[in-house]
Amino acid sequence: MNDMSKLLVTLTAGFAAGVVAGVLFAPEMGEKTRENIKNKAADLGDEIDKQYQVEIDKLKVKISNLTDELRSKVAESDMPETAEELKSKVAETAQEIKSKVKSATA
Repeated sequence: MNDMSKLLVTLTAGFAAGVVAGVLFAPEMGEKTRENIKNKAADLGDEIDKQYQVEIDKLKVKISNLTDELRSKVAESDMPETAEELKSKVAETAQEIKSKVKSATA
């Protein structure tokens, strides 16, 4: 389980325990208790949304860093030429071979 999943499970469990404890031990009844539960749920939702945004921002930074690192490694490497360059070289070599074969058989 990754850190984000653990956080969400923990927050959800804490929320559920808080709701149960709040209902059981609340001195208020009815509408006031429902309002308190609603407010607590809204607060938890806001906290989860904030944490979600933080995790998304972290992922964006990691993706950007990995992309930059990959581009850097490709630029530094001795990667073969592009397909078009290779195609051109093959065509030139084939033409040279044809010329040599013609001159050898003539």
